[in-house]
Amino acid sequence: MDNLFLLILLPLISALILALLKTNAAKSIALILSIVSLALTIPFLCQFDPNGGMQFEKNWEWISALHIHFHLGVDGISLPLILLTNGLMPFIIATTFSKDYKGNFYALMAFMQAGLLLVFMALDAFTFYVGWEIALIPIYFICALWGEGDRIQVNLKFFIYTFLGSLLMLIGILYLYQQVPNHDFEWTSFIALELGITHNVGYSGHFYRLCD
Repeated sequence: MDNLFLLILLPLISALILALLKTNAAKSIALILSIVSLALTIPFLCQFDPNGGMQFEKNWEWISALHIHFHLGVDGISLPLILLTNGLMPFIIATTFSKDYKGNFYALMAFMQAGLLLVFMALDAFTFYVGWEIALIPIYFICALWGEGDRIQVNLKFFIYTFLGSLLMLIGILYLYQQVPNHDFEWTSFIALELGITHNVGYSGHFYRLCD
């Protein structure tokens, strides 16, 4: 079993199941599903080669017109983050057993988990951005519906902060996309770009000439 997509698919299926549960049984089911997700992570940890670079890669064409691929993979940095995400979920869910939460709360948690996993696995910048947004949306609703204190003010600050950050990141991704000769969102294409000081000075000089 080396298909990273399964690690993302299980939380998505869990979210659908939990969203339909309106009883306290959702707590136990959410805990069991989170433990299953953690168990699916163990084979990747056991098979991972510390000297092997990017591993377990899966690449599917997504939006061919824009050269967007659903490209996944893990390396020595992303694998611990995946393990940490799936490893913390059972503990987080266990701490909520004293609360009167129903399935919709745990569905949002599972949806957030899927988004975080996609962020850590994505080797395509557009796919990474989708995962980033998927992870943020459930957090907003969790804070709005189950947060404590001044939830309106907290959520407003959270929305402004994440919206501006996401917008700037999207602009940066689109800028790099335009610089790639083949116009794709592949991570390897982005890091191969040479955007040195000469490139930046050229844009600055052009800006100053316009101002003059």
